[in-house]
Amino acid sequence: ALKEANNFEDEQSRLSLESNLTFVAAFGLEDPLREETVKTVQELQGSTNVRILSGDHRETVIKVAGELGIIDGSNPEDNVMSGTEFRQICSEYSCLTTNPVDGEPTFDFKGEQGSQQYKANQKAFKDNLKTKICALYRASPEDKHMFVALQKKTKAVCAVTADGI
Repeated sequence: ALKEANNFEDEQSRLSLESNLTFVAAFGLEDPLREETVKTVQELQGSTNVRILSGDHRETVIKVAGELGIIDGSNPEDNVMSGTEFRQICSEYSCLTTNPVDGEPTFDFKGEQGSQQYKANQKAFKDNLKTKICALYRASPEDKHMFVALQKKTKAVCAVTADGI
């Protein structure tokens, strides 16, 4: 669609801009997974929990996770979550803190390490998210950092690779 516009900063101008348009064309793009990616994930899945943490749209993440065998595409709601939803759930039992080793911001469970509160929050993460989430979509860099940091706090060994699906 094509329409000339000078200013569309407010809601009214946006509505005006999006009205009286003529559909001209649609394009579909496919960016297939590399063969070595599929093979690598299949090899890892025997001994590793492979997860996708992506800023991409939900449908893209579900398709890729299904093609890689990370999720069963028949019911993705059980294993796929938005970054926003993940962050909201995690805020109940985790918080932003400072890494004592390098002084960088990181995430940890609420409560003093070793306390009952800390252990309860760690257990809540394990029970509700750690093994159930196979893919995050529309995840921000902060969501990805939170996911990995909290995994590590449950004694999981984590490796992160690539940027982009």
